[in-house]
This record gives sequence, C-alpha cells and structure tokens, in this order.
Amino acid sequence: MTWSFALSAGMAAASLGVAALQAGAQYSNARAQASIGRQMAALRREQLAIERDTVAVQARQQEVERQRRAGLTESSLRATAAAFGLDPYGSGTIATLEGENERQVMGDISAIRLLGAARQRQLLLSDRAAVLEHDSFAAMGRTAWIRPAATLLGAGLSVYQTWPVSAPEGGGGAPDNRQSLYRGLTDEQVAMIEPLTGRARGPV
Repeated sequence: MTWSFALSAGMAAASLGVAALQAGAQYSNARAQASIGRQMAALRREQLAIERDTVAVQARQQEVERQRRAGLTESSLRATAAAFGLDPYGSGTIATLEGENERQVMGDISAIRLLGAARQRQLLLSDRAAVLEHDSFAAMGRTAWIRPAATLLGAGLSVYQTWPVSAPEGGGGAPDNRQSLYRGLTDEQVAMIEPLTGRARGPV
C-alpha cells in the first residue's frame, strides 16, 4: 500500500466520520423538534378543552341570569299594577307587557345559545387543527432517520467516487478512481451515469 493510497483511505474515513456526526445531530434535532411539537400540540388540546368547558358554563350562567332578570321584571310589573289598583293577573295591559317581556327573554336566550354554539364550533375546529399538528410532528419523529440517512448515503457516494477500490499492484500511486467507478460498464451506461456523478470517466 502506497502513502497516497493510505492518505486517500484516511481522508475517506474522516469524511465518513464527519458525515456520521452530522447525521447523528440531524437525527437528534429532528427527534427533539418532533417531541416538543407533539407536547405543545397536546397542551393546546388541553387548553382548548378547558376553554370549551368555560364557554359552556358561561353561556349557561348568562341564560340563568337573563331568566332571573325576566322574573324580576315580571314581579315589578305586577307590583306596579297592584299599586295602581289593577288586577296583576287579570289586567290586559299587564298581560301584554308580560308577553313582550317573555318574547324579549326568549330572543335573548336564543342569542346566548347561538353565540355559545358558534364559539364551541370555533374551538372544535381549533382542536382538530391541533390534532393534525400533533399527527404531523408524530410523523416527523417517525421519519427523522431520512435526512441523516441521506447525509450518510451522500458521504458514502462521495467516498466511492473519490477513493480507489484497491491499491494498485506494484505501487506507483493510487489508481484512477474514475476507472474504478465505471469499471465494467458500457459506454451507454457511462453516458447515463456521468451527469449524475459529476465525474467524467476519463481516458480508457
């Protein structure tokens, strides 16, 4: 084995070592990012669930409060009628006012329920988006090996293109690696591969 061949082997090993470190860092980073993303999406879903419960409770409280105020209004109407000597339960005027009050109450309650339902739908859509985000990060974690594998493959191909397959017999330096790369291929095959490797075969 000549010094030039040994030097080529050492440089190839160093190149593969650097590629291995890069691949390891890429894999660790991708896994960490995927893990953090999944955790953040899960926390988001928990927050949305709490917010949905809060919206439901608030809507119910608003409905109860509106009904309470409607009852106070009705009691006030009857007390006013009695103060003027009217029959609180038989006066046509009081009945008309109570009917109007009831219509207003029903309209307000319908609006409260409608707004609550709309807010619930918005939160549900946000929850579905959080689910998709969680699944996306989960997929990222499962495919974290792809980029590191490409890094190692690229380094291996680069070494294959530049490092001779074997030392030349009888010394005299390293062989022409272009001949090692294209050994056994036809001219047509070489013409197809050369643009991909970026290395011309050179003289035969």
